[in-house]
Amino acid sequence: MNRLIEDYKAIRDFYQHHPVQAPITTTMEELAELWFCTQRNAKLILTKLTESGLVSFSPGRGRGNKSHLTFLKSVDEATFVEAISLFKAGRITEGFELAAAYGTPALKNRLLQWLTPFFGYEKQEVKDIIRLPMFRTFNSMVPSQAFFDFDVHLIRQVYDTIVAYDYSSETAAGKLAHHWECNEDQTEWTFFLKKGVLFHNGKELTSEDIHYTFSLLLQPDFKQFWLVENIRFIECLDPYTVQFIMHKPNALFLAFLSFPVLSIIPSGSAGYIGTGPFMVHTYDKNYCVLEANPHYFEGRPFVDRFEILNVPKEYEKELLEDKSSIFVNTGEGNYFDSPLKKHIEGIYEGSTLFTFNLRKKWGPHQSIHFRQAVNKLIDRNKLIGDLGPPRMTPSYSFEMRQSLLATPINLEDGEIKTLLQVSGYLGETLHLFTYDRHQTDAEWIKREAARYGIQIEVTILGWSEILNQENIDQADCILFEAVWGEQELSKLELYQSGFSFLRQHLEQDTAEFIDRKIVVLLSTSNAKERSQLFAEIEDRLIAETAAVFLVHKNLASSFDPSIKGVQLNAHGQVDFKNIWIKPELTKRSG
Repeated sequence: MNRLIEDYKAIRDFYQHHPVQAPITTTMEELAELWFCTQRNAKLILTKLTESGLVSFSPGRGRGNKSHLTFLKSVDEATFVEAISLFKAGRITEGFELAAAYGTPALKNRLLQWLTPFFGYEKQEVKDIIRLPMFRTFNSMVPSQAFFDFDVHLIRQVYDTIVAYDYSSETAAGKLAHHWECNEDQTEWTFFLKKGVLFHNGKELTSEDIHYTFSLLLQPDFKQFWLVENIRFIECLDPYTVQFIMHKPNALFLAFLSFPVLSIIPSGSAGYIGTGPFMVHTYDKNYCVLEANPHYFEGRPFVDRFEILNVPKEYEKELLEDKSSIFVNTGEGNYFDSPLKKHIEGIYEGSTLFTFNLRKKWGPHQSIHFRQAVNKLIDRNKLIGDLGPPRMTPSYSFEMRQSLLATPINLEDGEIKTLLQVSGYLGETLHLFTYDRHQTDAEWIKREAARYGIQIEVTILGWSEILNQENIDQADCILFEAVWGEQELSKLELYQSGFSFLRQHLEQDTAEFIDRKIVVLLSTSNAKERSQLFAEIEDRLIAETAAVFLVHKNLASSFDPSIKGVQLNAHGQVDFKNIWIKPELTKRSG
Protein backbone atom coordinates (compact mmCIF):
# COMPACT_ATOMS: atom_id res chain seq x y z
CA MET A 1 0.00 0.00 0.00
CA ASN A 2 2.97 2.32 0.56
CA ARG A 3 3.71 2.09 -3.16
CA LEU A 4 0.14 3.10 -3.94
CA ILE A 5 0.44 6.18 -1.73
CA GLU A 6 3.79 6.95 -3.37
CA ASP A 7 2.25 6.75 -6.84
CA TYR A 8 -0.70 8.87 -5.76
CA LYS A 9 1.54 11.53 -4.24
CA ALA A 10 3.64 11.63 -7.40
CA ILE A 11 0.65 12.33 -9.63
CA ARG A 12 -0.99 14.65 -7.11
CA ASP A 13 2.21 16.71 -6.76
CA PHE A 14 2.48 17.01 -10.54
CA TYR A 15 -1.07 18.32 -10.75
CA GLN A 16 -0.89 20.20 -7.46
CA HIS A 17 -2.62 23.30 -8.84
CA HIS A 18 -5.74 21.31 -9.72
CA PRO A 19 -8.15 21.04 -6.78
CA VAL A 20 -9.78 17.85 -5.52
CA GLN A 21 -13.09 16.93 -7.23
CA ALA A 22 -12.21 19.04 -10.32
CA PRO A 23 -11.63 16.89 -13.46
CA ILE A 24 -8.43 17.44 -15.43
CA THR A 25 -7.51 16.26 -18.92
CA THR A 26 -4.58 13.92 -19.43
CA THR A 27 -3.42 11.00 -21.55
CA MET A 28 -2.10 7.58 -20.67
CA GLU A 29 1.17 8.59 -22.32
CA GLU A 30 1.51 11.55 -19.90
CA LEU A 31 0.74 9.35 -16.88
CA ALA A 32 3.26 6.70 -17.95
CA GLU A 33 5.91 9.39 -18.35
CA LEU A 34 5.03 10.79 -14.92
CA TRP A 35 5.38 7.39 -13.24
CA PHE A 36 8.46 6.39 -15.29
CA CYS A 37 6.80 3.21 -16.53
CA THR A 38 5.16 1.70 -19.58
CA GLN A 39 1.62 2.62 -20.56
CA ARG A 40 0.57 -0.91 -19.64
CA ASN A 41 1.88 -0.47 -16.08
CA ALA A 42 0.35 3.00 -15.93
CA LYS A 43 -3.06 1.42 -16.61
CA LEU A 44 -2.46 -1.04 -13.75
CA ILE A 45 -1.53 1.76 -11.35
CA LEU A 46 -4.56 3.77 -12.42
CA THR A 47 -6.83 0.78 -11.84
CA LYS A 48 -5.48 0.36 -8.30
CA LEU A 49 -5.93 4.07 -7.54
CA THR A 50 -9.49 3.89 -8.81
CA GLU A 51 -10.32 0.75 -6.82
CA SER A 52 -8.91 2.41 -3.69
CA GLY A 53 -11.23 5.38 -4.10
CA LEU A 54 -8.42 7.86 -4.64
CA VAL A 55 -9.29 8.89 -8.21
CA SER A 56 -12.01 8.53 -10.82
CA PHE A 57 -11.00 8.12 -14.44
CA SER A 58 -12.92 8.49 -17.72
CA PRO A 59 -10.83 7.31 -20.68
CA GLY A 60 -10.97 9.30 -23.87
CA ARG A 61 -12.73 7.59 -26.78
CA GLY A 62 -10.83 7.45 -30.02
CA ARG A 63 -7.35 8.51 -31.11
CA GLY A 64 -6.34 11.96 -29.90
CA ASN A 65 -9.17 12.32 -27.37
CA LYS A 66 -7.92 13.08 -23.92
CA SER A 67 -9.06 11.28 -20.76
CA HIS A 68 -10.49 12.90 -17.66
CA LEU A 69 -8.91 12.30 -14.23
CA THR A 70 -10.45 13.49 -10.94
CA PHE A 71 -8.66 13.47 -7.60
CA LEU A 72 -11.07 12.36 -4.88
CA LYS A 73 -8.85 12.81 -1.81
CA SER A 74 -5.88 14.84 -0.69
CA VAL A 75 -2.60 13.01 -0.17
CA ASP A 76 -2.96 13.62 3.57
CA GLU A 77 -6.40 12.01 3.56
CA ALA A 78 -5.18 9.01 1.60
CA THR A 79 -2.16 8.63 3.88
CA PHE A 80 -4.33 9.04 6.98
CA VAL A 81 -6.63 6.19 5.93
CA GLU A 82 -3.70 3.85 5.28
CA ALA A 83 -1.91 4.86 8.50
CA ILE A 84 -5.04 4.09 10.52
CA SER A 85 -5.23 0.71 8.82
CA LEU A 86 -1.64 0.06 9.90
CA PHE A 87 -2.42 1.23 13.45
CA LYS A 88 -5.31 -1.20 13.74
CA ALA A 89 -3.02 -4.00 12.61
CA GLY A 90 -0.58 -3.15 15.39
CA ARG A 91 1.96 -1.53 13.06
CA ILE A 92 2.17 1.84 14.83
CA THR A 93 5.72 2.67 13.79
CA GLU A 94 4.99 1.91 10.13
CA GLY A 95 1.94 4.17 10.25
CA PHE A 96 3.95 7.12 11.53
CA GLU A 97 6.74 6.41 9.03
CA LEU A 98 4.20 6.46 6.20
CA ALA A 99 2.84 9.80 7.43
CA ALA A 100 6.34 11.26 7.71
CA ALA A 101 7.23 10.13 4.18
CA TYR A 102 4.10 11.29 2.33
CA GLY A 103 2.03 13.56 4.56
CA THR A 104 2.26 17.14 5.76
CA PRO A 105 3.37 18.01 9.33
CA ALA A 106 -0.28 18.49 10.28
CA LEU A 107 -0.98 14.83 9.54
CA LYS A 108 1.13 13.65 12.51
CA ASN A 109 -1.04 15.65 14.92
CA ARG A 110 -4.20 14.30 13.33
CA LEU A 111 -2.92 10.73 13.73
CA LEU A 112 -2.03 11.35 17.37
CA GLN A 113 -5.53 12.68 18.01
CA TRP A 114 -6.94 9.46 16.56
CA LEU A 115 -4.45 7.19 18.34
CA THR A 116 -4.82 8.59 21.85
CA PRO A 117 -8.37 7.31 22.54
CA PHE A 118 -7.50 4.09 20.69
CA PHE A 119 -5.59 2.99 23.79
CA GLY A 120 -7.39 2.04 26.98
CA TYR A 121 -10.59 0.11 27.56
CA GLU A 122 -13.09 -0.80 24.88
CA LYS A 123 -16.18 -2.98 25.09
CA GLN A 124 -17.06 -4.84 21.92
CA GLU A 125 -20.45 -6.50 22.36
CA VAL A 126 -19.68 -8.90 25.23
CA LYS A 127 -15.88 -8.59 25.08
CA ASP A 128 -13.70 -6.42 27.32
CA ILE A 129 -10.55 -5.25 25.51
CA ILE A 130 -7.67 -3.23 26.96
CA ARG A 131 -5.05 -1.71 24.65
CA LEU A 132 -1.72 -0.70 26.11
CA PRO A 133 1.04 1.38 24.52
CA MET A 134 4.59 0.13 25.06
CA PHE A 135 7.52 2.29 24.03
CA ARG A 136 9.88 -0.54 23.13
CA THR A 137 9.96 -3.58 20.91
CA PHE A 138 9.22 -7.09 22.12
CA ASN A 139 12.12 -9.52 21.95
CA SER A 140 11.01 -13.06 22.69
CA MET A 141 7.94 -15.01 23.79
CA VAL A 142 10.00 -18.19 24.19
CA PRO A 143 10.61 -18.67 27.94
CA SER A 144 14.16 -19.97 27.58
CA GLN A 145 15.16 -16.99 25.42
CA ALA A 146 13.57 -14.16 27.42
CA PHE A 147 15.77 -11.79 29.37
CA PHE A 148 14.33 -8.26 29.51
CA ASP A 149 11.80 -7.61 32.23
CA PHE A 150 8.76 -6.86 30.10
CA ASP A 151 9.32 -9.92 27.91
CA VAL A 152 9.45 -12.07 31.04
CA HIS A 153 6.30 -10.32 32.26
CA LEU A 154 4.44 -11.38 29.10
CA ILE A 155 5.72 -14.92 29.52
CA ARG A 156 4.18 -15.03 33.00
CA GLN A 157 0.80 -14.33 31.40
CA VAL A 158 1.11 -17.19 28.90
CA TYR A 159 3.02 -19.98 30.65
CA ASP A 160 3.20 -21.65 34.06
CA THR A 161 6.00 -23.19 36.12
CA ILE A 162 5.98 -26.38 38.19
CA VAL A 163 5.72 -24.41 41.44
CA ALA A 164 5.24 -20.80 42.51
CA TYR A 165 7.47 -19.16 45.09
CA ASP A 166 6.78 -16.47 47.69
CA TYR A 167 10.07 -14.66 48.24
CA SER A 168 8.86 -12.74 51.27
CA SER A 169 8.09 -15.92 53.24
CA GLU A 170 10.59 -18.12 51.34
CA THR A 171 7.94 -20.78 50.76
CA ALA A 172 6.85 -22.63 47.64
CA ALA A 173 3.26 -23.20 46.60
CA GLY A 174 1.74 -25.52 44.05
CA LYS A 175 1.33 -24.42 40.46
CA LEU A 176 1.41 -27.19 37.85
CA ALA A 177 2.32 -29.57 40.67
CA HIS A 178 0.02 -29.91 43.68
CA HIS A 179 2.51 -31.76 45.92
CA TRP A 180 6.20 -32.70 46.08
CA GLU A 181 8.58 -34.75 48.18
CA CYS A 182 12.35 -35.05 48.48
CA ASN A 183 14.81 -37.43 50.10
CA GLU A 184 16.81 -36.49 53.17
CA ASP A 185 19.80 -35.00 51.36
CA GLN A 186 17.53 -33.24 48.83
CA THR A 187 19.02 -34.88 45.75
CA GLU A 188 15.80 -36.64 44.66
CA TRP A 189 12.70 -34.53 44.13
CA THR A 190 9.34 -36.01 43.15
CA PHE A 191 6.52 -33.81 41.87
CA PHE A 192 2.87 -34.81 41.55
CA LEU A 193 1.11 -32.93 38.75
CA LYS A 194 -2.41 -31.59 38.77
CA LYS A 195 -4.75 -33.56 36.54
CA GLY A 196 -6.81 -31.92 33.81
CA VAL A 197 -4.45 -28.99 33.20
CA LEU A 198 -4.74 -28.12 29.50
CA PHE A 199 -2.27 -26.44 27.21
CA HIS A 200 -3.66 -23.80 24.88
CA ASN A 201 -3.74 -26.37 22.06
CA GLY A 202 -6.06 -28.62 24.10
CA LYS A 203 -3.41 -31.16 25.07
CA GLU A 204 -3.40 -32.27 28.73
CA LEU A 205 -0.23 -31.63 30.73
CA THR A 206 1.68 -34.81 31.66
CA SER A 207 5.09 -35.66 33.05
CA GLU A 208 6.33 -36.11 29.47
CA ASP A 209 5.92 -32.36 28.94
CA ILE A 210 8.11 -31.67 31.97
CA HIS A 211 10.73 -34.08 30.62
CA TYR A 212 10.55 -32.54 27.14
CA THR A 213 10.91 -28.97 28.43
CA PHE A 214 13.96 -29.73 30.54
CA SER A 215 15.58 -31.88 27.87
CA LEU A 216 15.69 -28.76 25.69
CA LEU A 217 17.19 -26.73 28.52
CA LEU A 218 19.85 -29.26 29.55
CA GLN A 219 22.16 -28.08 26.78
CA PRO A 220 25.41 -26.17 27.49
CA ASP A 221 24.48 -23.44 24.99
CA PHE A 222 21.36 -22.55 27.00
CA LYS A 223 22.04 -18.99 28.22
CA GLN A 224 20.50 -19.75 31.62
CA PHE A 225 22.25 -23.10 32.03
CA TRP A 226 23.05 -22.21 35.66
CA LEU A 227 19.41 -23.00 36.47
CA VAL A 228 19.59 -26.62 35.32
CA GLU A 229 23.23 -27.68 35.43
CA ASN A 230 22.71 -29.46 38.78
CA ILE A 231 20.02 -31.76 37.31
CA ARG A 232 21.50 -35.21 36.64
CA PHE A 233 18.45 -36.65 34.92
CA ILE A 234 14.64 -36.56 34.92
CA GLU A 235 12.38 -39.59 35.06
CA CYS A 236 8.65 -39.85 34.31
CA LEU A 237 7.32 -42.27 36.96
CA ASP A 238 3.78 -42.15 35.53
CA PRO A 239 1.75 -39.62 33.50
CA TYR A 240 1.31 -37.32 36.51
CA THR A 241 4.51 -37.97 38.49
CA VAL A 242 7.98 -36.75 37.57
CA GLN A 243 11.26 -37.11 39.44
CA PHE A 244 14.39 -34.95 39.33
CA ILE A 245 17.72 -36.55 40.29
CA MET A 246 20.35 -33.99 41.27
CA HIS A 247 24.15 -34.05 41.27
CA LYS A 248 24.19 -32.36 44.68
CA PRO A 249 21.78 -30.57 47.02
CA ASN A 250 20.44 -27.15 46.10
CA ALA A 251 18.81 -25.17 48.90
CA LEU A 252 17.03 -23.00 46.30
CA PHE A 253 15.78 -25.75 43.97
CA LEU A 254 12.09 -24.98 44.50
CA ALA A 255 12.76 -21.32 43.86
CA PHE A 256 14.66 -22.29 40.70
CA LEU A 257 11.63 -24.22 39.41
CA SER A 258 9.46 -21.11 39.83
CA PHE A 259 11.68 -19.01 37.56
CA PRO A 260 9.72 -18.02 34.39
CA VAL A 261 12.61 -19.18 32.20
CA LEU A 262 11.72 -22.75 33.30
CA SER A 263 8.07 -22.44 32.24
CA ILE A 264 6.64 -25.66 30.82
CA ILE A 265 5.84 -26.09 27.12
CA PRO A 266 4.06 -29.07 25.49
CA SER A 267 6.20 -31.84 24.02
CA GLY A 268 6.79 -31.49 20.31
CA SER A 269 5.03 -28.13 20.20
CA ALA A 270 5.53 -25.23 17.81
CA GLY A 271 4.44 -21.68 18.51
CA TYR A 272 3.80 -19.89 21.76
CA ILE A 273 1.78 -22.48 23.67
CA GLY A 274 1.60 -22.68 27.44
CA THR A 275 -0.94 -23.45 30.14
CA GLY A 276 -1.22 -19.86 31.41
CA PRO A 277 -4.20 -17.52 31.85
CA PHE A 278 -3.73 -15.94 28.40
CA MET A 279 -3.20 -17.38 24.92
CA VAL A 280 -1.07 -15.73 22.25
CA HIS A 281 -3.25 -14.56 19.36
CA THR A 282 -0.66 -12.35 17.62
CA TYR A 283 2.99 -11.75 18.38
CA ASP A 284 5.80 -9.92 16.62
CA LYS A 285 8.36 -7.35 17.72
CA ASN A 286 5.82 -4.50 17.57
CA TYR A 287 2.45 -6.06 18.37
CA CYS A 288 1.25 -8.56 20.96
CA VAL A 289 -2.34 -9.72 21.40
CA LEU A 290 -3.24 -11.95 24.35
CA GLU A 291 -6.68 -13.55 24.68
CA ALA A 292 -8.19 -15.03 27.82
CA ASN A 293 -7.76 -18.78 28.27
CA PRO A 294 -11.32 -19.98 29.02
CA HIS A 295 -10.02 -23.27 30.44
CA TYR A 296 -7.35 -21.90 32.78
CA PHE A 297 -7.06 -24.22 35.76
CA GLU A 298 -6.84 -21.36 38.26
CA GLY A 299 -9.86 -19.53 36.85
CA ARG A 300 -10.57 -17.61 33.68
CA PRO A 301 -9.21 -14.03 33.44
CA PHE A 302 -11.80 -11.25 33.62
CA VAL A 303 -10.56 -9.20 30.65
CA ASP A 304 -11.05 -10.98 27.33
CA ARG A 305 -8.22 -9.46 25.37
CA PHE A 306 -5.09 -7.36 25.86
CA GLU A 307 -3.51 -5.63 22.87
CA ILE A 308 -0.02 -4.24 23.47
CA LEU A 309 1.42 -2.06 20.73
CA ASN A 310 4.90 -0.66 20.31
CA VAL A 311 4.65 3.11 19.79
CA PRO A 312 7.62 5.28 18.75
CA LYS A 313 9.03 6.85 21.88
CA GLU A 314 8.80 10.36 20.45
CA TYR A 315 4.98 10.22 20.76
CA GLU A 316 4.96 9.03 24.36
CA LYS A 317 4.15 12.31 26.06
CA GLU A 318 1.14 13.08 23.87
CA LEU A 319 -0.32 9.63 24.41
CA LEU A 320 0.19 9.28 28.14
CA GLU A 321 -0.43 12.65 29.70
CA ASP A 322 -4.05 11.91 30.46
CA LYS A 323 -5.44 9.20 28.20
CA SER A 324 -3.85 5.83 28.86
CA SER A 325 -6.04 3.47 30.83
CA ILE A 326 -3.09 1.58 32.30
CA PHE A 327 0.47 2.77 32.00
CA VAL A 328 3.36 1.36 33.99
CA ASN A 329 6.12 3.92 34.28
CA THR A 330 9.30 1.94 33.77
CA GLY A 331 11.60 4.88 33.42
CA GLU A 332 10.67 6.05 29.96
CA GLY A 333 8.26 8.75 31.14
CA ASN A 334 6.61 10.43 34.07
CA TYR A 335 3.16 11.55 33.00
CA PHE A 336 0.79 11.04 35.90
CA ASP A 337 -0.73 14.48 36.25
CA SER A 338 -4.30 13.75 35.23
CA PRO A 339 -6.74 14.13 38.14
CA LEU A 340 -9.07 11.75 36.28
CA LYS A 341 -6.72 8.80 36.78
CA LYS A 342 -5.84 6.64 39.75
CA HIS A 343 -2.18 6.16 40.56
CA ILE A 344 -0.30 3.56 42.54
CA GLU A 345 3.40 3.56 43.26
CA GLY A 346 5.80 0.88 44.35
CA ILE A 347 9.43 0.55 45.32
CA TYR A 348 11.32 -2.38 43.95
CA GLU A 349 14.77 -3.66 44.79
CA GLY A 350 17.56 -3.19 42.31
CA SER A 351 19.69 -0.45 40.84
CA THR A 352 20.72 1.19 37.62
CA LEU A 353 24.43 0.73 37.01
CA PHE A 354 27.03 0.42 34.34
CA THR A 355 29.70 -2.21 34.00
CA PHE A 356 33.33 -1.88 33.03
CA ASN A 357 34.39 -4.43 30.44
CA LEU A 358 37.40 -5.93 32.20
CA ARG A 359 37.65 -8.73 29.63
CA LYS A 360 38.93 -6.18 27.13
CA LYS A 361 42.70 -6.00 26.88
CA TRP A 362 42.84 -2.27 26.18
CA GLY A 363 41.14 0.97 27.15
CA PRO A 364 41.47 3.51 29.97
CA HIS A 365 39.01 1.57 32.15
CA GLN A 366 41.59 -1.18 32.61
CA SER A 367 43.11 1.06 35.31
CA ILE A 368 41.30 0.84 38.64
CA HIS A 369 42.29 4.45 39.29
CA PHE A 370 40.40 5.53 36.17
CA ARG A 371 37.36 3.49 37.22
CA GLN A 372 37.48 5.06 40.69
CA ALA A 373 37.65 8.54 39.17
CA VAL A 374 34.56 7.89 37.05
CA ASN A 375 32.72 6.51 40.07
CA LYS A 376 33.57 9.58 42.15
CA LEU A 377 32.69 12.21 39.55
CA ILE A 378 29.06 11.04 39.39
CA ASP A 379 27.01 13.09 41.84
CA ARG A 380 23.95 10.85 42.25
CA ASN A 381 21.88 13.52 43.97
CA LYS A 382 22.59 15.90 41.10
CA LEU A 383 21.60 13.19 38.62
CA ILE A 384 18.27 12.74 40.44
CA GLY A 385 17.72 16.48 40.63
CA ASP A 386 18.53 17.06 36.98
CA LEU A 387 16.61 14.13 35.50
CA GLY A 388 13.81 13.67 38.02
CA PRO A 389 11.47 10.73 38.70
CA PRO A 390 11.36 7.80 38.69
CA ARG A 391 14.96 8.16 39.95
CA MET A 392 14.48 8.13 43.69
CA THR A 393 17.64 7.79 45.77
CA PRO A 394 21.41 7.47 45.21
CA SER A 395 22.68 3.93 44.80
CA TYR A 396 25.90 2.51 46.20
CA SER A 397 24.73 -1.10 46.24
CA PHE A 398 22.22 -3.43 44.62
CA GLU A 399 20.30 -3.29 47.91
CA MET A 400 18.48 -0.05 48.72
CA ARG A 401 18.86 -0.57 52.46
CA GLN A 402 22.63 -0.80 52.00
CA SER A 403 22.66 2.37 49.90
CA LEU A 404 20.79 4.24 52.61
CA LEU A 405 23.40 3.14 55.15
CA ALA A 406 26.37 3.88 52.89
CA THR A 407 28.54 6.96 53.23
CA PRO A 408 27.86 9.19 50.20
CA ILE A 409 30.75 9.63 47.79
CA ASN A 410 32.11 13.15 48.18
CA LEU A 411 32.84 14.93 44.95
CA GLU A 412 36.39 16.27 45.33
CA ASP A 413 37.87 17.68 42.15
CA GLY A 414 41.43 17.38 43.36
CA GLU A 415 41.09 13.69 44.19
CA ILE A 416 39.40 12.93 40.87
CA LYS A 417 42.14 14.72 38.92
CA THR A 418 44.84 12.89 40.90
CA LEU A 419 43.21 9.52 40.17
CA LEU A 420 43.07 10.35 36.46
CA GLN A 421 46.72 11.40 36.49
CA VAL A 422 47.81 8.22 38.29
CA SER A 423 45.73 6.13 35.83
CA GLY A 424 47.73 7.52 32.92
CA TYR A 425 44.58 8.67 31.14
CA LEU A 426 45.48 10.46 27.89
CA GLY A 427 42.06 11.43 26.59
CA GLU A 428 41.08 8.10 25.05
CA THR A 429 37.37 7.63 24.28
CA LEU A 430 35.31 5.42 26.58
CA HIS A 431 32.56 3.59 24.67
CA LEU A 432 29.34 3.41 26.70
CA PHE A 433 26.55 1.23 25.26
CA THR A 434 22.95 1.23 26.41
CA TYR A 435 19.38 1.12 25.06
CA ASP A 436 17.00 4.06 24.71
CA ARG A 437 15.39 3.60 28.12
CA HIS A 438 18.67 4.75 29.69
CA GLN A 439 19.77 7.23 27.03
CA THR A 440 19.05 10.29 29.17
CA ASP A 441 21.19 8.95 32.03
CA ALA A 442 24.00 8.01 29.64
CA GLU A 443 24.09 11.48 28.09
CA TRP A 444 24.10 13.03 31.57
CA ILE A 445 27.11 10.90 32.55
CA LYS A 446 28.84 11.90 29.33
CA ARG A 447 28.41 15.61 30.16
CA GLU A 448 29.64 15.20 33.73
CA ALA A 449 32.69 13.22 32.63
CA ALA A 450 33.54 15.87 30.02
CA ARG A 451 34.02 18.39 32.85
CA TYR A 452 37.09 16.37 33.83
CA GLY A 453 38.33 15.85 30.32
CA ILE A 454 36.99 12.31 30.00
CA GLN A 455 35.67 11.56 26.53
CA ILE A 456 32.64 9.24 26.46
CA GLU A 457 30.89 8.11 23.29
CA VAL A 458 27.32 6.92 23.90
CA THR A 459 25.93 4.24 21.60
CA ILE A 460 22.18 3.52 21.72
CA LEU A 461 21.21 0.03 20.61
CA GLY A 462 17.90 -1.74 20.17
CA TRP A 463 16.73 -4.12 22.88
CA SER A 464 17.77 -7.20 20.95
CA GLU A 465 20.92 -5.61 19.52
CA ILE A 466 22.45 -5.02 22.93
CA LEU A 467 22.33 -8.78 23.58
CA ASN A 468 24.48 -9.38 20.51
CA GLN A 469 27.78 -10.86 21.66
CA GLU A 470 29.80 -8.62 19.36
CA ASN A 471 28.28 -5.50 20.92
CA ILE A 472 28.82 -6.79 24.46
CA ASP A 473 32.48 -7.49 23.66
CA GLN A 474 32.99 -4.16 21.91
CA ALA A 475 31.53 -2.01 24.70
CA ASP A 476 33.81 -0.53 27.35
CA CYS A 477 30.74 -0.04 29.55
CA ILE A 478 27.08 -1.10 29.42
CA LEU A 479 24.44 0.90 31.28
CA PHE A 480 21.41 -1.13 32.37
CA GLU A 481 19.15 -1.84 35.32
CA ALA A 482 19.28 -4.83 37.65
CA VAL A 483 15.91 -5.63 39.23
CA TRP A 484 15.61 -8.01 42.19
CA GLY A 485 12.10 -9.25 41.42
CA GLU A 486 13.02 -12.82 42.30
CA GLN A 487 15.44 -11.66 44.98
CA GLU A 488 18.09 -14.38 45.40
CA LEU A 489 17.38 -15.83 41.96
CA SER A 490 17.69 -12.42 40.34
CA LYS A 491 21.09 -12.00 41.98
CA LEU A 492 22.18 -15.43 40.79
CA GLU A 493 21.01 -14.59 37.29
CA LEU A 494 23.09 -11.40 37.31
CA TYR A 495 26.20 -13.32 38.36
CA GLN A 496 25.68 -16.53 36.34
CA SER A 497 23.52 -15.94 33.26
CA GLY A 498 24.94 -15.94 29.75
CA PHE A 499 22.65 -12.94 29.13
CA SER A 500 24.19 -10.92 31.97
CA PHE A 501 26.22 -7.89 30.92
CA LEU A 502 27.95 -7.85 34.30
CA ARG A 503 28.97 -11.52 34.09
CA GLN A 504 30.37 -11.10 30.60
CA HIS A 505 32.42 -8.05 31.58
CA LEU A 506 34.00 -9.52 34.72
CA GLU A 507 37.66 -10.43 34.62
CA GLN A 508 38.30 -14.14 34.95
CA ASP A 509 39.61 -14.12 38.53
CA THR A 510 36.53 -12.29 39.79
CA ALA A 511 34.17 -14.58 37.86
CA GLU A 512 35.85 -17.62 39.39
CA PHE A 513 35.65 -16.05 42.87
CA ILE A 514 31.92 -15.53 42.39
CA ASP A 515 31.44 -19.09 41.14
CA ARG A 516 33.14 -20.50 44.24
CA LYS A 517 30.93 -18.39 46.51
CA ILE A 518 27.79 -19.53 44.69
CA VAL A 519 28.72 -23.21 45.09
CA VAL A 520 28.80 -22.64 48.84
CA LEU A 521 25.68 -20.49 48.72
CA LEU A 522 23.54 -23.13 47.01
CA SER A 523 24.46 -25.71 49.61
CA THR A 524 23.47 -23.33 52.43
CA SER A 525 19.93 -23.67 53.77
CA ASN A 526 20.19 -20.67 56.11
CA ALA A 527 18.94 -17.50 54.39
CA LYS A 528 21.07 -15.18 56.54
CA GLU A 529 24.21 -17.09 55.68
CA ARG A 530 23.33 -16.89 51.97
CA SER A 531 22.79 -13.15 52.37
CA GLN A 532 26.28 -12.83 53.81
CA LEU A 533 27.75 -14.68 50.85
CA PHE A 534 25.94 -12.36 48.44
CA ALA A 535 27.32 -9.41 50.40
CA GLU A 536 30.85 -10.77 50.01
CA ILE A 537 30.35 -11.01 46.25
CA GLU A 538 29.12 -7.42 46.09
CA ASP A 539 32.03 -6.24 48.27
CA ARG A 540 34.42 -7.74 45.73
CA LEU A 541 32.70 -5.87 42.88
CA ILE A 542 32.85 -2.62 44.82
CA ALA A 543 36.50 -3.09 45.83
CA GLU A 544 37.45 -3.59 42.18
CA THR A 545 35.04 -0.91 40.91
CA ALA A 546 33.91 -3.51 38.40
CA ALA A 547 30.65 -1.57 38.10
CA VAL A 548 29.33 1.87 39.03
CA PHE A 549 26.00 2.05 40.86
CA LEU A 550 23.80 5.01 39.94
CA VAL A 551 20.27 5.26 41.40
CA HIS A 552 17.36 3.29 42.80
CA LYS A 553 13.99 3.89 41.16
CA ASN A 554 10.35 3.61 42.02
CA LEU A 555 7.55 2.60 39.69
CA ALA A 556 4.04 3.88 39.18
CA SER A 557 0.94 2.86 37.33
CA SER A 558 -1.75 5.17 36.00
CA PHE A 559 -5.20 3.87 35.13
CA ASP A 560 -8.86 4.73 34.78
CA PRO A 561 -10.88 4.33 38.01
CA SER A 562 -13.20 1.85 36.29
CA ILE A 563 -10.30 -0.61 36.00
CA LYS A 564 -10.01 -2.74 39.12
CA GLY A 565 -7.52 -5.32 40.39
CA VAL A 566 -4.45 -3.28 39.40
CA GLN A 567 -1.47 -4.18 41.56
CA LEU A 568 2.24 -3.78 41.01
CA ASN A 569 4.19 -7.00 41.37
CA ALA A 570 7.80 -7.32 42.53
CA HIS A 571 8.98 -6.24 39.08
CA GLY A 572 6.77 -3.16 39.07
CA GLN A 573 4.57 -4.72 36.39
CA VAL A 574 0.79 -5.15 36.43
CA ASP A 575 -0.36 -8.77 36.19
CA PHE A 576 -3.23 -9.06 33.73
CA LYS A 577 -5.18 -12.00 35.15
CA ASN A 578 -6.92 -10.23 38.04
CA ILE A 579 -7.72 -6.97 36.22
CA TRP A 580 -11.41 -6.41 35.69
CA ILE A 581 -13.65 -3.63 34.42
CA LYS A 582 -16.35 -2.16 36.62
CA PRO A 583 -19.30 -1.38 34.33
CA GLU A 584 -21.13 1.91 34.44
CA LEU A 585 -24.26 1.21 36.45
CA THR A 586 -27.39 3.24 35.76
CA LYS A 587 -29.77 3.84 38.63
CA ARG A 588 -33.33 2.63 38.25
CA SER A 589 -35.89 5.39 38.30
CA GLY A 590 -38.99 5.40 40.50
